[in-house]
Amino acid sequence: MPVLETERLVLRPWRLDDHDIDFAYDLYSRWDVQRYIGRTPRVIADRAEAETRVRHSGHGFASEAADAVLQRALDAGLP
Repeated sequence: MPVLETERLVLRPWRLDDHDIDFAYDLYSRWDVQRYIGRTPRVIADRAEAETRVRHSGHGFASEAADAVLQRALDAGLP
């Protein structure tokens, strides 16, 4: 998957390293973040669960959604 970069943003796949696992743990253990995600939001309990999430990421759901949004925009006449 290519890395997409702007002046303020970098979109890239998760890496199975300490930095990304620690970031995932911080993100998924915060109720103020998780309450907006999914039908039944919940915070993760420990770093091992964060590692599991990082290991199982990349199944293409976000990419599939982005492709559908882009296709709809193009079908609607986006140049």
